[in-house]
Amino acid sequence: MVNLKEPVTQYQKRKENYHGLQTTLEKRFRRMIGLKLLVLLGGLSMTILFFIDKKYAFSGGALFLGIALLIFLDGKHNKIQQRQKYVAILHDLNEQALWRFDQRWGAFPDTGAEFVSDNHPYASDLDVFGKGSLFQWLNASHTFLGRQKLAALLTAPPADLAQIVRRQEAIAELAKDLKWRQGLTAHGIKIAGQIEDLKAPKEPTGPQDPEELVQWAGSVKPFFNPKAVIFGIRALSAFTVGTLALVILTHKIPFYLPLGALLLQYLLLRIRAKQRNKILDTVFYYRKNLELYQELLEHIEQKHFSCDYLRNLNAGLKNSQGETAARQLARLVKISDQITGRQHGFYAIFNLLTMWDYHCLFALESWQENSGRNLKLWLTTIGEIEALASLAIINFDHPDWTRPRIVDKPLIFTAKDLGHPLLSATIRKGNDLLIEDPTRVLLITGSNMSGKSTFLRTTGINLVLAYAGTVVCAKSLTCSRMNIYTCMRVSDNLEKNISTFYAELLRIKMVVQAAGGPKPLFFLLDEIFKGTNSRDRHSGAKVLIKKLIQNGAGAIGLVSTHDLELAELEQECKPVQNYHFQEFFRDGELNFDYLLRRGVSTTRNALYLMKAAGIEVDEQDGLI
Repeated sequence: MVNLKEPVTQYQKRKENYHGLQTTLEKRFRRMIGLKLLVLLGGLSMTILFFIDKKYAFSGGALFLGIALLIFLDGKHNKIQQRQKYVAILHDLNEQALWRFDQRWGAFPDTGAEFVSDNHPYASDLDVFGKGSLFQWLNASHTFLGRQKLAALLTAPPADLAQIVRRQEAIAELAKDLKWRQGLTAHGIKIAGQIEDLKAPKEPTGPQDPEELVQWAGSVKPFFNPKAVIFGIRALSAFTVGTLALVILTHKIPFYLPLGALLLQYLLLRIRAKQRNKILDTVFYYRKNLELYQELLEHIEQKHFSCDYLRNLNAGLKNSQGETAARQLARLVKISDQITGRQHGFYAIFNLLTMWDYHCLFALESWQENSGRNLKLWLTTIGEIEALASLAIINFDHPDWTRPRIVDKPLIFTAKDLGHPLLSATIRKGNDLLIEDPTRVLLITGSNMSGKSTFLRTTGINLVLAYAGTVVCAKSLTCSRMNIYTCMRVSDNLEKNISTFYAELLRIKMVVQAAGGPKPLFFLLDEIFKGTNSRDRHSGAKVLIKKLIQNGAGAIGLVSTHDLELAELEQECKPVQNYHFQEFFRDGELNFDYLLRRGVSTTRNALYLMKAAGIEVDEQDGLI
């Protein structure tokens, strides 16, 4: 039997454990401060005492030992501080995980707002992105490509059946390892510096798009050719520093030798300076991201996966010599650290003396030649695993939800106890749904606020989850692979001089065109033709429904309406079936049970709702 409280228990236990570890680390941190102060005072005291006694050797030794101890302790101190940050992130991750169970996840900072598009076939209508969206609810990605991959999985047309099954297996495997998944997220947050104030969340800027870095890494074009020039530049910089040192220390070397060398170096530094600076600045700009990628790669490489999908991703992180991607990237991180000094004011003099720009450039070119072409694959792999780990959260958090069965049969959607995944379990109502030949369209009637629109979104968003490869909010779900198209939430566009009604027509045109295409379609139409009179609305909806089920590779879907006359279509068209939601009065109050029933709605509530809103209405006026 499934223990529904197990995920909450684990999150709560891990949160408490990390809180205890935070306390322990805080004590160590303070002890280390005291120890460093003790060493500092002791070292200074011994150095001064020996110096006063004219024991200069002992004084120098005490000073050296004190400095060495301080450096050692400072390193330990920094490690404790880094560990504190990491543990704090893990504590907060478990606290935030609990927010999903009590509907506080709306405070999560990353809403995926940049992915919002009114032109997408369904993303806007189904609340895939934006405030209170599916993306905000489940995202745990912190790299640019991870967020993009998750967005793609939630919006792309369904992949082939084998690919969906492979993703299902990968997500199910990742769901079992909570510790590893949270470690993956924590590494991303720690390096990217995206630790948010839980009480005052804000929209994060997120890591930069690595496209420019990937383009640089993949274009192996030596700055100098032939490579003998590289040897010459290295020899020249060594000669310049060496002769300058000899001039200063011995006065036996003519000063014009280093002076001439410096002049030559100055001219060399002027050669294609803009191109050189662009390369160095690009790598420096992505320095923080490189550290993030390295830590994420190390975390991924340490994991031994079982399913073929994840094992193949991991196998791509080694070169032909068996060297891991993390180790290769570590060399690039080290080079990027050497470029950091270019930000300081004294660097121009240092660069003139040593031609440090060229030494860094040659190191970068060597890294490009050996590893550069693999960078895109590494970052894509990180993004893929981050996205899969985000979807795995749903599997772990909801052990009572089911893995959907995607079939090759055309035009089928059946579900038991289907509910909206973003609603709290305490208020969510499940409904059974069956759309299978000969049925093609469920025509759903019902009064205002009875649950028609929510049910349409429930159906669509569960299909999105099914095609992404994760579990769905149902006891069972079987469906075909179909492109999802919706017409639910339409607004005018003043800038383009498009009215609400015309915007709806454009949306419906997109749905009709998709239905006439070579791929099966699943459509969701909510209160279509709202902007016209009842007669036109009725005739237009009737023609549209017939057209959708007669075109191309075929289409199935749901249509909600207030037009009760449209329900007569069931008698004329066999593929159409009527369903409805209804309300009831209890103790004089209007109530809804949000349960889907066969047949046509027979209830009305507009007059009651107007009164409830404070609008005075005379029932004899016959407004309804």
